[in-house]
Amino acid sequence: MNRSSKTAGFYNLLVATAALLCGIILALVGGKGFPFGVVLLILLVVGFLIAVMGFFHVSLKSREQLEAMELEELQRSSRGASLFETTEVEGLPARRSREQFEHWAVPVFTTALFIFECVVIFYAVRYLSGSFQTQSATVAAGQVTKFISMDLAYVLMGGGALLGLVLFLWGQYTTRFARLSGETLLQPAAEYLLLTGYFLFGLVLVVGVGFQFQMIHLYASWALVGFISLIAFERFLALILEGYRPRTRGEKLRLIYQSRLVGLFCKPESFFVTAAQTLDYQFGFKVSETWGYKFLQERIGMIVLGQAILFWLSTSVTVIHPSEVGVVERFGQPVGIVLNPGASFTMPWPIDKVTRFTPDTVQSFYVGLPPDEEEHGHSDGHGDNHEKAHFWSQPHRVKDYERLMEVGLLYFSVGSTNKDVESNLIYASIPVQFRVKDVRKWITAYNDPAKLLRTLATREVTRHFLKIDFDALMMQERVSAMDTLRSKIQESANQHGLGVEILMLGLGDIHPPAESPRALAIVADGPPPTGPGAPPVAVTYEDLVNARHENVRDIRFAKMRQKSNMRVAESTVAQINADGEAKLREIRTGGLATAAAFTNQFAAYGYSPRVFPNYLYLDMVARAMQQPRKYIFAVTNVHDTLDINLEQQLRKGLLDIGVEVPPK
Repeated sequence: MNRSSKTAGFYNLLVATAALLCGIILALVGGKGFPFGVVLLILLVVGFLIAVMGFFHVSLKSREQLEAMELEELQRSSRGASLFETTEVEGLPARRSREQFEHWAVPVFTTALFIFECVVIFYAVRYLSGSFQTQSATVAAGQVTKFISMDLAYVLMGGGALLGLVLFLWGQYTTRFARLSGETLLQPAAEYLLLTGYFLFGLVLVVGVGFQFQMIHLYASWALVGFISLIAFERFLALILEGYRPRTRGEKLRLIYQSRLVGLFCKPESFFVTAAQTLDYQFGFKVSETWGYKFLQERIGMIVLGQAILFWLSTSVTVIHPSEVGVVERFGQPVGIVLNPGASFTMPWPIDKVTRFTPDTVQSFYVGLPPDEEEHGHSDGHGDNHEKAHFWSQPHRVKDYERLMEVGLLYFSVGSTNKDVESNLIYASIPVQFRVKDVRKWITAYNDPAKLLRTLATREVTRHFLKIDFDALMMQERVSAMDTLRSKIQESANQHGLGVEILMLGLGDIHPPAESPRALAIVADGPPPTGPGAPPVAVTYEDLVNARHENVRDIRFAKMRQKSNMRVAESTVAQINADGEAKLREIRTGGLATAAAFTNQFAAYGYSPRVFPNYLYLDMVARAMQQPRKYIFAVTNVHDTLDINLEQQLRKGLLDIGVEVPPK
């Protein structure tokens, strides 16, 4: 080992220290909103520690060689002059220091480095999990937020590119120097410097792409943490295998803190060395010495880089299909350039991004809560919707109930003509369909025009509901309210210059809430009961409606019974009057008949006073003797005792024979 090796180790430490300081500055500039810089700082710290370890190791090896040279020179000049000969080990204390360093310090350092990596990986996973949940919730809510400002993005991209270039050049120089000179002690630090340079280039790419994809820096951070975890796992295996490896004196030094995974990632040309050995063995001649293989080995990097650059430049060509228009966004900001159908040239990705729009496509959103697919049916992929009936008395499956109540998206207030009720609550899921007419206005006027249009529609719906009566909205004025709201939303969108046309607004899914809104319900006797035992609004409302219906039913039944009783009384009076008149007529007729019969009988009596009474008597006896039983005695001169039963017989027997009396 010469002095240049020690100097290279010192420069490795100096560059690693400068890289660590610059990494700390970049991490502070990025802040908590850019976790990739924080995770990259872990890799810089590991590289700095390995550079420190490599510098001390190189220093001990250089000291050992210098002392060996001095001892050799001393022995050459004074050979045989000393009384006792000095052994090699006793004459080289630096060698013993180096051996003790490799025997104790290197395993302890590797173990401490492994523990450090495990600890920082644990905290990095916790930190990224919280950031990922927060960012995912923001993206799911439709909120477009920049993880870093444009000025800080320029600082990160410029600083990262400059630092990455320095580390890349120095890492390439040191790795080649270590390979040509055979100084393996310089390779671990050089490989980490080269690896850090690659990831700094990745930082520049992540910052540029982050303006198009909000989650890219989190995914890149997870990937970097996974790579550091693989390195830690490899280090753990190296510690275990080193403990069981047999050792011989004079063997080649193995650096257990050197990661072969890092070396493979930084020096992919090692693949060609392995491939060359395999091909030479398989074909039986030096395939690796042919012109084609050497050309491929030397120029494969340039070929792949050229293809990557060509593919990157191809992203600047954009083809807009018929019936579409493209809007150019530069670093996430619209620049007002509208591309017509055909081929167009823009800045390559991720500088420019082209968003395609079809102006004639009907888009839609919901004011209030969007319908649940399980409640309102779903599409089977062929255009057929399987609708499911849903009653308003069934509570909706509302997620984040408290948050929706706070932002006012759960219920709407509706006016009331009743003086005792200030307003009514109503559940609303109102679809609004619109079409973009002016794409330039739609893109360039606001950062999130869809959110603004939804806010304007919600404001107009809220205002109109407060002015209209609840009963009128639910019945006769629903159709007119749809037309009024559509025109108001269109007018508001025109005032804000959104360039859209409101096509339709539906009020089919509006009804009173099925559950009691806990934050808004107040009654005269105090707040209503809440919790599982609280009666739902639907049940209470149905009880009230049922009570009203029962009241109306009882009143109608009473009126019907009143009318029925009046009709029965009238018919009874009419029957009594008719019976009286018939009785009176009968008495009159009987009296007239009796008077007429008496007149005729009086004339007959005048003709025969003795015969007429006997005739009447016999006639009465004959009529009286028609029904009673007759007993005929056929013998005479017999004295018998007869029991005569004069009770009336209700049912005749077999011996009862009726004798028909011939009419007169």
